[in-house]
Amino acid sequence: MSVTADSKVLVLHLAGSGHEPFPDLATAMRVAGNAAAELPDVEIEVLVQGPSVGQLVGDKALAEIPGPSVSVYACGNSLRSAGIDPSALPSGVKVIPAAVAHIARRQFDGAAYLRV
Repeated sequence: MSVTADSKVLVLHLAGSGHEPFPDLATAMRVAGNAAAELPDVEIEVLVQGPSVGQLVGDKALAEIPGPSVSVYACGNSLRSAGIDPSALPSGVKVIPAAVAHIARRQFDGAAYLRV
């Protein structure tokens, strides 16, 4: 998707270990929900990369996506490194091949970027 004059995209990038002091998936979802409330005309992408993809499955897995303007993406390279089959992800989580390329394309197209 290209960012056009009529569309705005905010990429929230969750990367790192997913343990203190790094934010976790729940924090990223709160940030996304807050952004969606304050920026109703913005599409929000939460991109999960690195060991943080492990938070997408298991007992602390994503319970729900905070609103229709929020999408959650998992880095395919990170899933492969973590040994997570994409079919194990909660419904609604989209897999992209490489987080770095996704972020670069979004920025080339004019999206805003924040690391959480």
